[in-house]
Amino acid sequence: MSRSIGLKEVSEATGISTAVLKTLENDDRDQFPAEVYVKAFYKKYARYLGLDPEEILSAYELKSQKQSKKRGRFNSGAVVRLKGQEERLFVEIARRLFVPIVVVLCGVLLYWIYNKYLAQYNPVDFFK
Repeated sequence: MSRSIGLKEVSEATGISTAVLKTLENDDRDQFPAEVYVKAFYKKYARYLGLDPEEILSAYELKSQKQSKKRGRFNSGAVVRLKGQEERLFVEIARRLFVPIVVVLCGVLLYWIYNKYLAQYNPVDFFK
């Protein structure tokens, strides 16, 4: 079935961006967002076009299963992404801990200075 509906019109009616609609139209699975979003987008798009959403989803899932069997079990792209996320996680943890660590170190330094040099003096004597 062919209709002459522009992606912009579909985007405005469904709330799905034109970039995502192009990705769905071209079946560019490398550019797909998370699986749960893809299914929701297909449902919305199918309803807008007057098609059965369940039929569209079952066709999508069948094609996904066939492609995953072709690729095999190991997806090297996922490993690269996970490694990048792991590095970002380390940077994020270090960034969040920087200020508390500096505050603790300054506190330890001040405590050491107080005990080493100032504790022997009576505070009242300072103001005389």
